[in-house]
Amino acid sequence: MNNKVYGYGRSTTTTELMDMSKKLNINLDGIYFKTQLENKAVSLKNKINNKYKNFIINLDDHTGNGTHWVCMIFNKNNCFYFDSMGFDYPDEVNDFCSILNIKSIYTNILNIQPIEMSFCGQFVIFFLSQMKKPSIKNYNKFVKYFS
Repeated sequence: MNNKVYGYGRSTTTTELMDMSKKLNINLDGIYFKTQLENKAVSLKNKINNKYKNFIINLDDHTGNGTHWVCMIFNKNNCFYFDSMGFDYPDEVNDFCSILNIKSIYTNILNIQPIEMSFCGQFVIFFLSQMKKPSIKNYNKFVKYFS
């Protein structure tokens, strides 16, 4: 049995996020830096449909080492953005959704992770595992776990 605790006491790596996603049967469509989102949106233009996609995003730009993990689940109509610190989504996420003509962006404002802790990767994985059937109801239910 593998009792590995991912990212305990340090930041979670991209490889660990992919590994956790695979073990929890999360259909992960990509891990990107926020500055890579515009190019990804352009490549997805006219290909997006009702099927939801899952992205994990690092809020650093692509030249950095990484700062904070967040995620979004989206289809052609809705984007569910999650940040364990409760911060609003960055301009790059808004631009991504605009390019794809996504109508609504839902975001949490509840801070569930203390600033001095490095558990954002684990929170992202937990969120994605609980949102396998994305809906406003399930999104609100998830946020209520911590309120």
